[in-house]
Amino acid sequence: MLERRARAWSRTVRQALDAGDVEAAAALVRDEWSALVTTDPSCVRETIQALPDSLWQADAWLLLGLASSSYGSPDSVERAGATLFLKESQRLVALGRPPGVSAEIELMTRFGFAKHQRSIGRFDRAAAELDELTTALALTDDVPFEWRLAMDARLQLELSLVDWHRAGFDTGDSSIGPALALAEDSLYPEEQVAAYGLAGLQAVIAENPERADLWFDRALAAAEATELGSDPSEIPLAESTAMAPALFAHALTLLDRGRLDAAGEVVPLLERLSTGSEWRAYTAVFTATRLLLLRRYTDALESLRLARQLSRKWEDAILLDALSYGVRLGIEIGLRRPHAVDPVAGRTTDARHVFCSGRYLGWLQLSQGQYQEAIEEIEECIRLGDGHARGTLIDVLLIDTTARAALGDAVGSATSLDYALALGAESGIRRAFLHLPLAQLVPLLASARTRPQPAAVVALLDELGATFESAAEPVLRLSEREHQILVALGEGRTARELSQELFISPNTMKTHLRHIYRKLGVASRDEAIQMGHRLGITHRSPSI
Repeated sequence: MLERRARAWSRTVRQALDAGDVEAAAALVRDEWSALVTTDPSCVRETIQALPDSLWQADAWLLLGLASSSYGSPDSVERAGATLFLKESQRLVALGRPPGVSAEIELMTRFGFAKHQRSIGRFDRAAAELDELTTALALTDDVPFEWRLAMDARLQLELSLVDWHRAGFDTGDSSIGPALALAEDSLYPEEQVAAYGLAGLQAVIAENPERADLWFDRALAAAEATELGSDPSEIPLAESTAMAPALFAHALTLLDRGRLDAAGEVVPLLERLSTGSEWRAYTAVFTATRLLLLRRYTDALESLRLARQLSRKWEDAILLDALSYGVRLGIEIGLRRPHAVDPVAGRTTDARHVFCSGRYLGWLQLSQGQYQEAIEEIEECIRLGDGHARGTLIDVLLIDTTARAALGDAVGSATSLDYALALGAESGIRRAFLHLPLAQLVPLLASARTRPQPAAVVALLDELGATFESAAEPVLRLSEREHQILVALGEGRTARELSQELFISPNTMKTHLRHIYRKLGVASRDEAIQMGHRLGITHRSPSI
């Protein structure tokens, strides 16, 4: 098998050192480490440290290489050293460009700082550094045209990534355009993969899943086209941090399509390749979102805790905060603790209402049985109509459907439901339908079947019915009193306590319990509570 690029590079560097040509070895390291660090950080780290200590300790670019190759290391000592290397590199750059250091090296060193700031969630600082670099590049004459072109593409890619984190729902396609245009000719393979992944994320936000699929395929193809050797320490580009944006976009697309099992299969790889970067926090929020849709509220809460821990030092992380708020709201509603959520914190609303305060407040009101108030919260959203992101609009229409049904407005409820179904059939979005409790959703779907519907909506009803009706059957079989008892059991109350609260005899309570066990297909109280938890009926009450 062919020797892979990083090892061949390292061997050439060591041959130069053995021949006594330290400057040639250093030049080889400076020229190549940034192209190799994503897929072979250990080789980069070892090769830089093979140079004389006095050389790399006084070179900002080489110190940055050591920092970059150490951040994702499983060794805690190496990760701690990365911070020290970065600080020393920053100190040297602040002293000014020393004699013999090219403009390209100085600009790339500063660019490395900006990338690091982004990777640890300091998005404002990264944006400021990138803006300064853009100006510095424009004022620098002594760099080759091709290098300037590639550097400009890198700056545009990095600025687009930062903008995504700061406000991804308002980021257009234009910012990534220059990087995409120059990706194949001017960017390193890992940068190409990241650019295609970011384009996929923008397609997800624009609710164009087919285009997101195309960008994911393109990123994967670019990653797999990179030549690999036999050394097991090399990280395949398709499993490196560069692939994180593309895989995250792919995972979100699977969620939007309601393919929760397929989305779950992506999680282990997403967790592995995002470690050591800002994408690990997004992965935790994604996992929480999937668990929420599966009605595994306690597990979702744990994933959300992890996301909060990973991002505790982030700055201006508007997108992550908005994503986290929506998931937190859903969890607390599922746990029947809507008052645990600050409604003011959810008032982030972007131009297309991808994140919509009306929707959040509508769900809060609906969860508390305040149906008229829920309708009032979403009035503006209803008026905006197709100006909404379609996923949000389906959510809003389902709030309206449920609230009007509870108020006895059958006509208004049916109108909103049919509109939501038409949007779901057209867009392929299924995720919004997973937000409703099964006991509410299944009767609504049954009512829609009694009305004339377009063929696409009939197909959607068949799909949703096959997905939800069998799962909801145990819920629908329970009587109102049995449902009440199961909820109370899940809250920790005993059968004796419930007998007293409900003014029924112990024998009657035993009869209710036998009926609950039979209808849920379980044999004990604990199994009934666990089944109720999976169905979204019973919940534990952890704190966050």
